[in-house]
Parts: sequence; structure tokens; C-alpha cells
Amino acid sequence: MTDGGVGGEARDPMKRPIKGGRTKQPMARGVRTVNLRNRLKRTAETMKALSFRSVSLLLTGLILHLAFPHAPASGQESGVIRGTVRSSITGEVLSGVKISLEGGDLETRSGAEGQFTLEGVPAGEAHLRLESPPEFVASIEQVTVRPGVATRVTLEMVPEAFILEELRVTARPAAHDAVVRTFRPGEASTLTGGGSAVDLIAASFSGVQVSRGSGAAGSGSRILIRGINSLTAPGDPLVFMDGVRMGDVSSPQGAEAAYVINVLDMIPADIISRIEILKGPSASRYGVGSSNGVILIFTR
Repeated sequence: MTDGGVGGEARDPMKRPIKGGRTKQPMARGVRTVNLRNRLKRTAETMKALSFRSVSLLLTGLILHLAFPHAPASGQESGVIRGTVRSSITGEVLSGVKISLEGGDLETRSGAEGQFTLEGVPAGEAHLRLESPPEFVASIEQVTVRPGVATRVTLEMVPEAFILEELRVTARPAAHDAVVRTFRPGEASTLTGGGSAVDLIAASFSGVQVSRGSGAAGSGSRILIRGINSLTAPGDPLVFMDGVRMGDVSSPQGAEAAYVINVLDMIPADIISRIEILKGPSASRYGVGSSNGVILIFTR
């Protein structure tokens, strides 16, 4: 088929006229497929770049949050608390005290002069917890924080010794000046030849004066630890056997003291396991009559 155009040239139906009298060749199907693949590839690369940027921004935000955990949220007002921690009793400054914000992650410690600074505290009522010194009681203090302003406070901690319940302490001083002699089974009988407690004292302790009785009724041996200190008062020591006080030597005539010694004369030496003689100040804890010394006898 021929076209009735100029010169009688035949027109190709696959060609489309364009400006300037030229014709545009139609795109083959294979070429269009390649172009579509290129577009999809560029789109995938763009999405990948955007995803990498999003992940980068997310990681940057996370790093900033970890680096500045106390930074207030956008639009949230905050303030600063500066102060000193002292003892409520003595007024001395306390160093090393841990100050933390209740319900938050803000915390700091007081310095050598007891001073501290806590930044980024939300405005309003803040509750500060004080702890760490073992000799002080942990406490919580309420502070009003104003936005954009440094609030100055003085916090006090109470020593534990001032809040403990009442304690009753019973102390018994050690008898450092006591002369102690312990006897194994059968040893006391060997020392005394089967004698009495008086014979055992005379054989075991130097510096103790033992006077034998005259043999008259009611008379007995007499023991002196500190010697004769008075012309009228007896110088006989107090005697305790297994914790029981035997007689009272505070009598001016010393009659009861003689009775005590008579009792010791009748105690076999072989039943005694230990004897302690107190000459010095430690005897005073046994009360009246101990000025002449104390003899403590323990049986088996």
C-alpha cells in the first residue's frame, strides 16, 4: 500500500510522526522490560537508603538517651537541688551520703564538705532518699523544686544510737587482781593429807595468814588476806561457796566470822575444784564487808 504523500513514498505504519517531520521508532518489548527492571532496582536502592537512615537516626537517639539519661523530656520543666548533709545531733557535715530521687534514676553523693548537687530534678515536690553511712538511719526528705532555679537545702540524718530502744546492760568487771588455783581430782586431798578447806588455802596461797583455833568450843581457824586493819573491827574476809555467802564478818566482835571459819574447817578439801582469792579493788563488787578481801570456793 502506498501513501498519497509527497513524492509518493510509502508510509510505514509502525512509525509515528514527531515534530520536525521526523518519526519516532516504537520501543521494543525487551527494551521496556530492561527499563522496568532498572526502575525497580533504583526504587529498592532508595528504600534501602531510607531504611539505613531511619536506623541510623534511631541508634543516634538511643545513644543520646544513654549518654544523657537525666535530661528532662521536651517541654518538661526541671530545676536543681544544691545542699549540705549534716548530723541532726552534732551538726557535723557528712560525706559519702547517697542522695537519690524517689521514683527516678537521679542520684549523687555528698562530698568531703557534705555538699551535693542534683540536676534535672522535675519541678514540684521531690522526695530525696538519704542512705549509706552505717551509723546513721536512712531517711526520706521532701523538697520543693522550682523550674529553672537552684533550690538550696540542708538535709539532716539521725545517728542510730539515738533511735534505738532502751537496752539494759549488765557488766561484770574482770577480776584481774584475783589469785586463782584450780585442783584436779585427788590433788587437794594430796596437798592437805585429807584435811579441810582451811588446810587447802594455807597450802596453796602464799601471803594468806591462817591461824589455827585454840581447840575451845566455838573457836576455829582464822584467815587474814589484808592483815589487821583495825583494833576493834574484825579483819576476816568474805567467804562464798558456790555463790552462796557464808556468814557475815561485819560484826564488831567477829563472832559470825568465827562461825564461818568453823564451817570451812568441816569442808573436805577433796570436794573443792577451784579457789579464788580477791585482794585488790575487784573485791569491792561484793559489797559491804569486802574491804578485808573475798574468798570464792567452788566445789565439784
